[in-house]
Amino acid sequence: MVTGPRKEIQRIVDEYCRANPSGIRVLDAGCGCGSRIRFPETARIIGIDIDAEQLANNERIHEKILGDIQTYTTDERFDITFCWDLLEHLEHPEEAVARLLTWTRPGGLIVISGPNPLSLKGLITKYTPYVFHEWVYRNVYQYEHKPFRTYMKLDISPGRLLAFFEGHRVEYTGFEDHLFKRSCLNTIYRTITSVMRALSLGRYDPGQTQFYLMVRKTS
Repeated sequence: MVTGPRKEIQRIVDEYCRANPSGIRVLDAGCGCGSRIRFPETARIIGIDIDAEQLANNERIHEKILGDIQTYTTDERFDITFCWDLLEHLEHPEEAVARLLTWTRPGGLIVISGPNPLSLKGLITKYTPYVFHEWVYRNVYQYEHKPFRTYMKLDISPGRLLAFFEGHRVEYTGFEDHLFKRSCLNTIYRTITSVMRALSLGRYDPGQTQFYLMVRKTS
């Protein structure tokens, strides 16, 4: 069951789709093999990804583009563009965000979700080597596949993203704490974040792991 920020984003998307019953064009940037947002059958979804195998396995998109959103160019404009858990893997995420804004028509929606590089998990991810990420995926998250390389640039921090979209209407912002599968690790993690929060007198919340942003592009 979808709850929290994802539920609110889905609600706003549903309202937008109901207001455009004839259909909308959607760009799923970094679509991978699935999608985190539901769209009605009238929507036409275009997916772009740099991974040909994942792109081929995505059965929810109508058009597939093999490309890098940091460099890809198109004259098309979309009603909704969204990017989910991708920017942290890009060396130049500011280029991707600028393209999302360009590709969205005035009045359209831009949805971005990804890890907060200023959270405890974000800082650990940013300043540890890739071999450590592989170990965590295999032994903590118990994933069989290897993680994509992570740059976790500060350009994707909540403050900088909000500054980039200044002048456009912010429809929603929210945070979510992504926990571990093992309860013992969650206990340790919550203890550390609680101590850090207390030491900052509440000014810093290291538990705000995942950031959600929805913006309506103005003309």
